[in-house]
Amino acid sequence: MVPVALQGASSSTASKGSARQLAASAVTTSAVRPSRARLAFSRRRRGPERSSAVTLAWCQNSQHGYRNVDIAYNSFQSNTGIRLDEPASCRMENVRVVGNLLAWDGCDPRWSYAHNVWSTALRRGRCARGERIAGARLPYASASDKRGFALPLRSGRTAASDAVPRSARPACPRTDIDGDKRSRPCDAGADEAD
Repeated sequence: MVPVALQGASSSTASKGSARQLAASAVTTSAVRPSRARLAFSRRRRGPERSSAVTLAWCQNSQHGYRNVDIAYNSFQSNTGIRLDEPASCRMENVRVVGNLLAWDGCDPRWSYAHNVWSTALRRGRCARGERIAGARLPYASASDKRGFALPLRSGRTAASDAVPRSARPACPRTDIDGDKRSRPCDAGADEAD
């Protein structure tokens, strides 16, 4: 099993036809067996184009699966999210998706979800009671990102504002992706709005 944590990263979908990317400098991983660890950043196609910045896809080669994975406090572009590894035989233990801004493209019943803010750019839905739906665009200051994966939140009250309570686990980081102090409760995503 491979414990992996993704926290406080921003992702960006580049122009049509180019690779999807994740700000790897903001991603921390801890692999028990590095030779077996694999974190894939990919694009998936199923009907209309679907974009993903993160996928837990090791199970395509092995049934060992994942344990103790946190995908928390990340900012994805409005049409980008998490790819679900669909084989039901893949073991998933304690996989938590918490406090992210991302596109909704379904829920995996083996994972727990809390305090996420979902865009409707792909489809409409949410995975847990109390999660928020932002509409087609997530509440970023600009509609597109041209400055190295920076996805700052709009100022003022948005769907991301105070979306994650003090009781959330994993807890909100003390600082956001810019090094600014986070409030309690904190905003969903990698950035804390001014």
